[in-house]
Amino acid sequence: MGAQFKRIEAQDLATIPAVDSAGGIDLSPDGSEVVFAWDRTGGLEIYSAPLSGDRIIQLTTADRRSWGPRWSPDGRWVAFIRDEGDGWPQIALVDRDGEHDRALSAEPAAHADLDWSPDGRAIAYVASTTGSDATLHVVEVATGEDRQIAPRPARGPRWSPDGKWILFTSPGRSTMQLMLAPAAGGEPRALAIDGSANGGRWSPDGSAIAFTHESDGHSTVAIAHLRDGNVARIERFSATPFDDTDPAWRPDARGIVYRHHQNGDVSLRRAFTISHADEAVADLPGTHTSPAVGRDSESVVAVLSQARLPGDIVYRPAGAIEIQRITRSLPASIDPFGLVEPIIVEVPEGGSAFLYLPHVEAAGTRPSTGTLIVRDELRREWDPLAQLFANRGLVVLAAATADDAKRGGAWLEAEGLARHASLFEGGVPATPRNDRIGAFRGAADWAETAR
Repeated sequence: MGAQFKRIEAQDLATIPAVDSAGGIDLSPDGSEVVFAWDRTGGLEIYSAPLSGDRIIQLTTADRRSWGPRWSPDGRWVAFIRDEGDGWPQIALVDRDGEHDRALSAEPAAHADLDWSPDGRAIAYVASTTGSDATLHVVEVATGEDRQIAPRPARGPRWSPDGKWILFTSPGRSTMQLMLAPAAGGEPRALAIDGSANGGRWSPDGSAIAFTHESDGHSTVAIAHLRDGNVARIERFSATPFDDTDPAWRPDARGIVYRHHQNGDVSLRRAFTISHADEAVADLPGTHTSPAVGRDSESVVAVLSQARLPGDIVYRPAGAIEIQRITRSLPASIDPFGLVEPIIVEVPEGGSAFLYLPHVEAAGTRPSTGTLIVRDELRREWDPLAQLFANRGLVVLAAATADDAKRGGAWLEAEGLARHASLFEGGVPATPRNDRIGAFRGAADWAETAR
């Protein structure tokens, strides 16, 4: 590493911004701009950015967190969720220039998962109160009039292209169901799909629904072809041992783009509905989320989080090979090559884990220590806590479960360092002792506290 390595303060790592992946991103109706939430100024705010050029527009400036933006069908407004500071996130609107905003909801409930009606007159969402499941609602944009559509648990509502139905996922104790509710009100009905189904997306003409199908602990993408509102046929894609999730339609309806989970990386692939031909769309190492397909049906926008780069908006134009970065969250003062790229290892009698081996400039010749981190899921993504420990010369093992972390700690102490000695530029320091291995759970809470 040489001069590229330098010690990074904990506060500097904890306050590095990232584009929000949980609330998702959205392409404008004409496909020219992407809207997203970003904590570039310290708190999550709503931004938009043209896909061509380097201009980024901050749409909200309130001293409150905002996330989950969605364009109106005419492209004049962006609906989003705003934290009002009382524990009840509300729906708000802002115009595309960021000059005017207004609240659309005020009742004491946590609002989430926004989706505009095709005519732009209403927004479907889910809302929950203390101790209750989120249920499906619709609010009129002009008046703020609110009505509950379905009293059962709901998430991820999607209007049908003709505006007559709202598709949503209803989570149960062990499975999830896709359900259709009449937009005008009435009893919702479950789609006849075996196994667990979630994340449904209407095809552009409303004749089919793409979704994630789960069975025997394995996820695949599938399409339910409809006839008279009922499932006539189910077409499954991606018959691989790896999980495939979150399909998004091409506007020309000739195929879908989906997330492919393999060995800790989450790439984007596309499959065509007629031939089932399948190919990579965006496969840089890391975790891609919230894929959106442009109006040309070829360009793709997503959020990409990598081990040495926090979440950013990335864009692959039609016909291009290289991925373009719309945002750049990592400060220019931090060299990504001075951070650590983890390797994936197999934990004996357990699953896989990520191993962060510190640069020799960080580890030096002092006795090495080991650190365990438990994550909710094993993914190659930005983890400031792991980078902090590696920057201090510690070997880090990040596992997906507490059991894997325990087994990984024993393995790390017994032979893990020696097995990967060749990956150190200057040799491995001494094997860590029992009392020198610490355990931490997750990076998000630490980063939030450190801010």
